[in-house]
Amino acid sequence: MRIAAGDVSRHLYFVAVDAADLKTRRTSLTNPAVWYSRDGGTKTDLSSPLPEHLANGVFKLALNQAGMVAEAGDCCELVLHITADEMAPVTRVVEIVAQTEKDAFDRLGAPAGTSLAADVAAVDAVADAIQAKTANLPAEPAAVGSRMDLVDAPNSVALGAVADAVLDEEVQSASATGTSLRAAAKAAWAQGFGRWVLSGTTLTLYGPDGSTPVRAFTLNDAEHPTARTPA
Repeated sequence: MRIAAGDVSRHLYFVAVDAADLKTRRTSLTNPAVWYSRDGGTKTDLSSPLPEHLANGVFKLALNQAGMVAEAGDCCELVLHITADEMAPVTRVVEIVAQTEKDAFDRLGAPAGTSLAADVAAVDAVADAIQAKTANLPAEPAAVGSRMDLVDAPNSVALGAVADAVLDEEVQSASATGTSLRAAAKAAWAQGFGRWVLSGTTLTLYGPDGSTPVRAFTLNDAEHPTARTPA
Protein backbone atom coordinates (compact mmCIF):
# COMPACT_ATOMS: atom_id res chain seq x y z
CA MET A 1 0.00 0.00 0.00
CA ARG A 2 1.22 3.51 -0.74
CA ILE A 3 -0.28 6.87 0.15
CA ALA A 4 0.70 10.46 -0.47
CA ALA A 5 2.66 12.26 2.22
CA GLY A 6 0.42 14.44 4.36
CA ASP A 7 -2.77 12.59 3.44
CA VAL A 8 -4.54 11.81 6.75
CA SER A 9 -7.75 10.54 5.13
CA ARG A 10 -6.62 6.97 4.37
CA HIS A 11 -7.36 3.68 6.11
CA LEU A 12 -5.43 0.46 6.55
CA TYR A 13 -7.31 -2.86 6.36
CA PHE A 14 -6.33 -6.13 8.01
CA VAL A 15 -7.86 -9.48 8.95
CA ALA A 16 -7.91 -10.46 12.63
CA VAL A 17 -7.37 -14.20 13.18
CA ASP A 18 -7.40 -16.15 16.42
CA ALA A 19 -4.05 -16.24 18.20
CA ALA A 20 -4.45 -19.94 18.99
CA ASP A 21 -5.50 -21.59 15.72
CA LEU A 22 -4.41 -18.78 13.36
CA LYS A 23 -7.48 -19.24 11.16
CA THR A 24 -10.65 -18.37 13.06
CA ARG A 25 -11.61 -14.80 12.33
CA ARG A 26 -12.18 -12.57 15.33
CA THR A 27 -14.98 -10.02 15.16
CA SER A 28 -14.07 -8.21 18.37
CA LEU A 29 -10.76 -7.33 20.00
CA THR A 30 -9.84 -7.10 23.65
CA ASN A 31 -7.20 -4.59 24.67
CA PRO A 32 -6.22 -3.65 21.11
CA ALA A 33 -2.94 -1.80 20.84
CA VAL A 34 -1.21 -0.13 17.91
CA TRP A 35 2.23 1.38 17.49
CA TYR A 36 3.98 2.76 14.45
CA SER A 37 7.37 3.87 13.27
CA ARG A 38 8.09 6.00 10.22
CA ASP A 39 11.33 6.09 8.25
CA GLY A 40 13.37 4.46 11.01
CA GLY A 41 11.94 6.71 13.71
CA THR A 42 11.13 5.73 17.27
CA LYS A 43 8.21 3.52 18.18
CA THR A 44 5.09 5.63 18.76
CA ASP A 45 2.08 4.19 20.56
CA LEU A 46 -1.30 5.04 19.06
CA SER A 47 -4.03 5.59 21.61
CA SER A 48 -6.62 6.77 19.13
CA PRO A 49 -8.06 5.80 16.77
CA LEU A 50 -8.14 2.06 17.37
CA PRO A 51 -9.12 -0.70 14.90
CA GLU A 52 -12.77 -0.74 13.88
CA HIS A 53 -14.52 -3.96 12.86
CA LEU A 54 -16.24 -3.90 9.48
CA ALA A 55 -17.45 -7.47 8.85
CA ASN A 56 -16.27 -11.10 8.93
CA GLY A 57 -13.14 -10.35 10.90
CA VAL A 58 -12.02 -7.50 8.63
CA PHE A 59 -10.92 -4.39 10.52
CA LYS A 60 -9.88 -0.94 9.41
CA LEU A 61 -7.48 1.48 11.04
CA ALA A 62 -7.54 5.19 10.24
CA LEU A 63 -4.13 6.61 9.35
CA ASN A 64 -5.11 10.06 10.51
CA GLN A 65 -2.06 11.05 12.51
CA ALA A 66 0.15 13.66 10.86
CA GLY A 67 3.24 11.96 12.27
CA MET A 68 2.36 8.78 10.40
CA VAL A 69 2.32 10.35 6.95
CA ALA A 70 4.89 13.14 7.23
CA GLU A 71 7.10 13.52 4.17
CA ALA A 72 10.67 12.19 4.28
CA GLY A 73 12.37 12.66 0.94
CA ASP A 74 10.84 11.13 -2.15
CA CYS A 75 9.44 8.18 -0.20
CA CYS A 76 9.71 6.34 3.09
CA GLU A 77 8.10 3.42 4.90
CA LEU A 78 5.61 3.43 7.73
CA VAL A 79 5.35 0.24 9.77
CA LEU A 80 2.33 -0.47 11.99
CA HIS A 81 2.10 -3.28 14.56
CA ILE A 82 -1.35 -4.24 15.84
CA THR A 83 -2.06 -6.56 18.74
CA ALA A 84 -5.00 -7.74 20.88
CA ASP A 85 -5.49 -10.40 23.55
CA GLU A 86 -7.20 -12.94 21.28
CA MET A 87 -5.68 -11.95 17.94
CA ALA A 88 -2.45 -13.00 16.26
CA PRO A 89 -0.26 -9.89 15.88
CA VAL A 90 -0.50 -8.07 12.57
CA THR A 91 2.34 -6.07 11.06
CA ARG A 92 1.73 -3.91 8.00
CA VAL A 93 4.07 -1.69 5.99
CA VAL A 94 2.82 1.37 4.12
CA GLU A 95 4.86 3.37 1.61
CA ILE A 96 4.64 7.15 2.08
CA VAL A 97 5.47 8.94 -1.18
CA ALA A 98 6.08 12.63 -1.81
CA GLN A 99 4.42 12.40 -5.22
CA THR A 100 1.95 9.81 -6.44
CA GLU A 101 1.27 8.79 -10.03
CA LYS A 102 -1.83 10.99 -9.91
CA ASP A 103 0.27 13.99 -8.88
CA ALA A 104 2.59 13.41 -11.82
CA PHE A 105 -0.36 12.99 -14.18
CA ASP A 106 -2.01 16.18 -12.87
CA ARG A 107 1.21 18.13 -13.47
CA LEU A 108 1.57 16.66 -16.94
CA GLY A 109 -2.03 17.40 -17.84
CA ALA A 110 -4.79 15.24 -19.21
CA PRO A 111 -4.37 14.06 -22.80
CA ALA A 112 -6.15 16.04 -25.48
CA GLY A 113 -6.90 12.81 -27.33
CA THR A 114 -7.76 9.33 -26.17
CA SER A 115 -4.36 8.87 -24.51
CA LEU A 116 -0.92 10.42 -24.13
CA ALA A 117 0.33 8.00 -26.77
CA ALA A 118 -2.30 9.35 -29.18
CA ASP A 119 -1.21 12.91 -28.42
CA VAL A 120 2.43 12.02 -29.07
CA ALA A 121 1.46 10.35 -32.34
CA ALA A 122 -0.41 13.50 -33.40
CA VAL A 123 2.63 15.65 -32.60
CA ASP A 124 4.84 13.23 -34.53
CA ALA A 125 2.55 13.55 -37.55
CA VAL A 126 2.83 17.34 -37.44
CA ALA A 127 6.61 17.12 -37.02
CA ASP A 128 6.83 14.77 -40.01
CA ALA A 129 4.83 17.23 -42.11
CA ILE A 130 7.13 20.08 -41.08
CA GLN A 131 10.17 17.95 -41.84
CA ALA A 132 8.80 17.15 -45.28
CA LYS A 133 8.54 20.88 -46.00
CA THR A 134 11.89 21.92 -44.56
CA ALA A 135 13.64 19.09 -46.38
CA ASN A 136 12.97 21.02 -49.60
CA LEU A 137 14.85 24.10 -48.40
CA PRO A 138 18.29 24.68 -49.87
CA ALA A 139 21.36 24.07 -47.74
CA GLU A 140 22.38 27.70 -48.23
CA PRO A 141 21.59 30.13 -46.76
CA ALA A 142 19.59 28.05 -44.28
CA ALA A 143 22.69 26.21 -43.11
CA VAL A 144 24.24 29.43 -41.79
CA GLY A 145 21.06 31.00 -40.48
CA SER A 146 20.89 33.75 -43.11
CA ARG A 147 17.63 35.30 -44.20
CA MET A 148 16.10 33.28 -47.00
CA ASP A 149 14.72 36.18 -49.02
CA LEU A 150 15.73 38.46 -51.86
CA VAL A 151 16.61 41.50 -49.72
CA ASP A 152 20.16 41.01 -48.48
CA ALA A 153 21.92 38.75 -50.96
CA PRO A 154 19.76 37.41 -53.76
CA ASN A 155 21.47 34.79 -55.87
CA SER A 156 21.46 34.63 -59.64
CA VAL A 157 19.15 31.61 -59.76
CA ALA A 158 16.53 33.37 -57.62
CA LEU A 159 16.80 36.58 -59.61
CA GLY A 160 16.45 34.67 -62.87
CA ALA A 161 13.40 32.83 -61.60
CA VAL A 162 11.74 36.07 -60.53
CA ALA A 163 12.54 37.75 -63.82
CA ASP A 164 11.22 34.79 -65.80
CA ALA A 165 8.04 34.75 -63.75
CA VAL A 166 7.46 38.46 -64.35
CA LEU A 167 8.19 38.26 -68.08
CA ASP A 168 6.03 35.17 -68.47
CA GLU A 169 2.96 36.76 -66.89
CA GLU A 170 -0.08 36.78 -69.13
CA VAL A 171 -0.83 40.38 -70.12
CA GLN A 172 -4.34 39.38 -71.24
CA SER A 173 -5.55 39.47 -67.61
CA ALA A 174 -4.50 43.09 -67.04
CA SER A 175 -7.04 45.86 -66.76
CA ALA A 176 -7.36 47.86 -69.94
CA THR A 177 -7.28 51.13 -68.02
CA GLY A 178 -4.94 50.09 -65.22
CA THR A 179 -1.68 51.81 -64.34
CA SER A 180 0.25 48.70 -63.35
CA LEU A 181 3.29 47.40 -65.19
CA ARG A 182 1.23 44.50 -66.48
CA ALA A 183 -1.41 46.87 -67.86
CA ALA A 184 1.32 48.92 -69.54
CA ALA A 185 2.79 45.76 -71.08
CA LYS A 186 -0.63 44.80 -72.36
CA ALA A 187 -1.12 48.23 -73.92
CA ALA A 188 2.33 48.12 -75.50
CA TRP A 189 1.63 44.68 -76.94
CA ALA A 190 -1.66 45.85 -78.39
CA GLN A 191 -0.04 48.94 -79.86
CA GLY A 192 2.88 47.09 -81.40
CA PHE A 193 1.54 43.65 -82.26
CA GLY A 194 -2.18 43.55 -81.73
CA ARG A 195 -5.20 43.89 -83.93
CA TRP A 196 -6.78 47.33 -84.26
CA VAL A 197 -9.96 48.57 -85.86
CA LEU A 198 -10.79 52.13 -87.02
CA SER A 199 -14.49 52.90 -87.16
CA GLY A 200 -15.18 56.50 -87.97
CA THR A 201 -13.14 58.44 -85.43
CA THR A 202 -12.97 55.52 -82.96
CA LEU A 203 -9.76 53.53 -82.89
CA THR A 204 -9.97 50.29 -80.90
CA LEU A 205 -6.90 48.26 -79.89
CA TYR A 206 -7.29 44.54 -79.05
CA GLY A 207 -5.39 42.26 -76.69
CA PRO A 208 -3.41 39.10 -77.50
CA ASP A 209 -6.58 37.07 -78.00
CA GLY A 210 -7.58 39.37 -80.88
CA SER A 211 -11.11 39.80 -79.57
CA THR A 212 -10.85 41.59 -76.23
CA PRO A 213 -10.59 45.40 -76.55
CA VAL A 214 -7.61 46.81 -74.69
CA ARG A 215 -8.31 50.50 -75.22
CA ALA A 216 -10.39 52.74 -77.42
CA PHE A 217 -9.37 56.18 -78.61
CA THR A 218 -11.29 59.02 -80.27
CA LEU A 219 -9.37 60.53 -83.19
CA ASN A 220 -9.62 64.23 -84.01
CA ASP A 221 -10.23 63.41 -87.68
CA ALA A 222 -11.37 60.20 -89.37
CA GLU A 223 -9.21 60.62 -92.47
CA HIS A 224 -6.24 62.67 -91.39
CA PRO A 225 -5.92 62.29 -87.63
CA THR A 226 -3.24 64.22 -85.78
CA ALA A 227 -4.26 63.43 -82.22
CA ARG A 228 -6.14 60.87 -80.21
CA THR A 229 -7.94 61.02 -76.89
CA PRO A 230 -8.74 57.99 -74.67
CA ALA A 231 -12.42 57.22 -75.13
